[in-house]
Formats: sequence, structure tokens, C-alpha cells
Amino acid sequence: MANEKDQGTPLRLMAQDADDLTIVASALESAVTRPDAMTWRRGERRFAVLFNRFRWETVRGARRPKTMFERIQSGLVIDGVLSVSRQGFAPGGAEPVLELLTIAVEQTTAPAAQVTLVFAGGALVRLDVECIEAVLSDRGKPWTTPRKPDHGLKAE
Repeated sequence: MANEKDQGTPLRLMAQDADDLTIVASALESAVTRPDAMTWRRGERRFAVLFNRFRWETVRGARRPKTMFERIQSGLVIDGVLSVSRQGFAPGGAEPVLELLTIAVEQTTAPAAQVTLVFAGGALVRLDVECIEAVLSDRGKPWTTPRKPDHGLKAE
């Protein structure tokens, strides 16, 4: 297990436009969650999801190949959400485990947008937002894992 000084600073990213959300998406690439870890508070216009995030920042640029990697629990909160739709899974259940591939943004009437969480296997969560306002923040301490996400892509 990594000791405290190896754990680094917890990640906290804010997104206020599509470019910012691209950075959040890269930090969340291959993060896993379940439908029961997602909630929409309609009255507060807030959508939140808890992920087990792979800590890419501890791998990229490493001087030597790592044999152990890290995951950490991370929360993504998106405010200003007007509506939520899901595809490919039922809300509220523990199954299936969903692996995030990316977050897509389609600008509608500025500053409004449609934010789509795209999961492996074709599952989606589509959020209509009045503006892009999101925060990703790590929670707790990381834990080790021997597995690095691999989508079967070979480097050329």
C-alpha cells in the first residue's frame, strides 16, 4: 500500500465550459460507478455521481513502468441541471457496473448545453444544463490495484 507522502494532493477540478469539462473527462476516463451511486436532486437542479476513479496522474509521465496502480473515490457534481435521461440501464440499482469512457458536450443556446456521460456498452446519462458548472473532487485515501485500464488499443 502506498504511504501517505506518496499519495499526492487530492484532485479537485472545476469546469465552467466545454474545454474545462474535457479535462474533467480525461481525469475520469475508465472510472467505474453503479446506477445507485447517481442521484438527481430536481429541486436543487443538481446531479451527483460517485466514481471509483483510476489515478491516471500517478501513471502518466512515470520514469519507469509501474506494477501497482491506484484508484480513489471521486465525486462529480453538476449544477444547473434541468433534466436527466438515461439509456442502457435502470436507475437506482446496483447493477450493472458502468465504466465511463468520456463526457461529451453539445452546446445548445449559450450558455445552455447538453452534457452526456458516455459509458462502455452503450449506456448514457444525458443532462440538459442551463450552463456548465461542475466540480470533480477526490474523497478519502487511494487504494492500490494491480490493474491498469486497457481498452484493447495498441500503440502504433
